[in-house]
Amino acid sequence: MNTSQPIEFAGAEVHSPNGSIASKMYEKHYESIHIMAFNSICNTSIDKLIGENIRLRRLMMGLTQDQLADALGLSYQQVQKYETGTNRVSAGRLFQIAALLDTEIVAFYPEAHPATEEDMACDNASARHVIELVRRFSSIENQKVRSSIMSLIRAVTQDDGSSDPAFEA
Repeated sequence: MNTSQPIEFAGAEVHSPNGSIASKMYEKHYESIHIMAFNSICNTSIDKLIGENIRLRRLMMGLTQDQLADALGLSYQQVQKYETGTNRVSAGRLFQIAALLDTEIVAFYPEAHPATEEDMACDNASARHVIELVRRFSSIENQKVRSSIMSLIRAVTQDDGSSDPAFEA
């Protein structure tokens, strides 16, 4: 009794008994195609978000890609690939990056409710301005100047400042 069943492997029909090497190769090939497809879908979303969060934290710390790369023993191109999501960041490397950027690993992961693409575009467009504003404001030593700037910001945003006393200069 011939138990040969036709199967397709790499575009060709192969007749092989059930459980043969060819059949197992086909199953492995088929499984790896699905794994690669799943990985490419995940790679385009989660890895990009983690990379963007690494970049934002690096900028908040006032570091360049070169400085972070030197501290990690990498090239700036590798850091750039991490930040764009082109290359995945391993768990160990993410731990190192979190330590260097003085934050927890979870700070790099997306929140439970992911933002829309429009939200992310707006956040990315204004993030650099906010970071620069905070850095420059922090460098002002004169308290009268800080207070005047806060008054100006309140006037422009029509905020009387009563909502958060922590921002009093």
